[in-house]
Amino acid sequence: MKHDPADFSHRKPDPAAQDDLDQRVDALLAVLPPCAGLPSTDKEIAEADDRARADVAAGRFYDSTVIEEWLNTQPSHDSSFRDWITARNG
Repeated sequence: MKHDPADFSHRKPDPAAQDDLDQRVDALLAVLPPCAGLPSTDKEIAEADDRARADVAAGRFYDSTVIEEWLNTQPSHDSSFRDWITARNG
């Protein structure tokens, strides 16, 4: 029986295929250089998480609808979020 490509019902993945995919992704990620400005070590990630949690607790965050609005402008506008929100809010 052929699989219907329009059928998005849940199917359990083949464990062997998933393990193979996981190993291939892990190998790829291991050779990529760190992305400038993003935390890459466990310590840097933990520190970034702590800062993010403190920002949320202090109310320093934007609703997802605002982030979506900014992301939707990106194909035609090359601006940082900070520049865009400053211009948007006057």
